[in-house]
Amino acid sequence: MDADRIEEAQDLCEKGIRHYPEYATAHLLLGTCYLRLGRFVDAKRELGEALNLQPRCEVARELLREATSHENTLAEDQRPPTTRGELQEEVSQAETGVSGLSTEDGIGSAGKILDDPAGSEIVTATLAEIYASQGAYREAIRMYSLLTRRRPEEKERFDQRIQELEEKWRAFDSPPKG
Repeated sequence: MDADRIEEAQDLCEKGIRHYPEYATAHLLLGTCYLRLGRFVDAKRELGEALNLQPRCEVARELLREATSHENTLAEDQRPPTTRGELQEEVSQAETGVSGLSTEDGIGSAGKILDDPAGSEIVTATLAEIYASQGAYREAIRMYSLLTRRRPEEKERFDQRIQELEEKWRAFDSPPKG
């Protein structure tokens, strides 16, 4: 996704949060925008807020780890005035203090989310499409599968999109012929 589109998404999320500050998906998306723009402190703040609102959201937890990792690799002259120890403590509190889960609970690949039959995980068609636009087909397919169970009245539409994404994933994952 190019920087103009990311900044457009960032602006939209910021406006949405002003009107609906408790909308966890907006905080998650804004944190993702900041992460892609290299604004790691801002990304951590928004992802931490998404976790405060949706403590079992492993996507936010994994992105928070990614933001921290990127931030820790910055050269010292580019680092914000906060010390590394303070940042690590802040992330540790966000990861373990928010939900009571340890950082290692249920963590695998990026985007893995705890299975929550009650449906408290953040899952929207918009978020699925964002994953698809970024080439994260597996995560987009997983989101649409969850949506199929949560909104059976839209099963046909979601199943069709899953098939399209599976074809893209296979094409992307296949070695070049030659």
